[in-house]
Amino acid sequence: MPAVNITISETEHKKLQDDYEKMAAAWALQGRQSSPPSFDHWVSERLTGTTPVSAEEISHMRVFSAIEQLVTSMHVHGLCLANVAGDATPVEKPAHDLAQELARRFDLPQQYVKRLQDVFTYYQKNVASLVDGGAGTTVLHSGAAMERAYEDLLDRTTKALDHLEPERAIGRIEGAIAILVSLDVMGRDSAKEKTLAFKSLARAQKKA
Repeated sequence: MPAVNITISETEHKKLQDDYEKMAAAWALQGRQSSPPSFDHWVSERLTGTTPVSAEEISHMRVFSAIEQLVTSMHVHGLCLANVAGDATPVEKPAHDLAQELARRFDLPQQYVKRLQDVFTYYQKNVASLVDGGAGTTVLHSGAAMERAYEDLLDRTTKALDHLEPERAIGRIEGAIAILVSLDVMGRDSAKEKTLAFKSLARAQKKA
């Protein structure tokens, strides 16, 4: 194959070197086992257009790698990615929603959404497995814990209907449900159904 000589300016050569260094750094951050291509090989492919890598693509790889490293190293700092969406929500949904939001904020292509979702799904912890000081008390600010707290309040309020004013009891339950809805622990349709059911129960108890 005949050799082809391409003459470029010193400024263009410097830019190619900078882009190559960025590509090589991103290559290492992605945890690849192989070494990046040599500068000469990379330049030849870049200039002939067979494997063009733009500065924007390099930026996307660096953003993804930074997010991935942040999540995978949280445990080193005593932190974790906790799923507080509640037991009724599939674990993939919050991971996908977070990935979609980060892709939007950092202007990442859609192919990064699935990669981020996989990272979040794999590393997230179920709040039911997290305990406070080893005493067996689940983290109070989790969706699952709030659901259990609501069920406990509902049970105690229902048992107290024989001596508690119906409207006061209804207000107590409505307030608790409103908090769950505002925190996205309970859906609006479910909240409406539970509110109507308790209203019927409390007012029927009064009539009896």
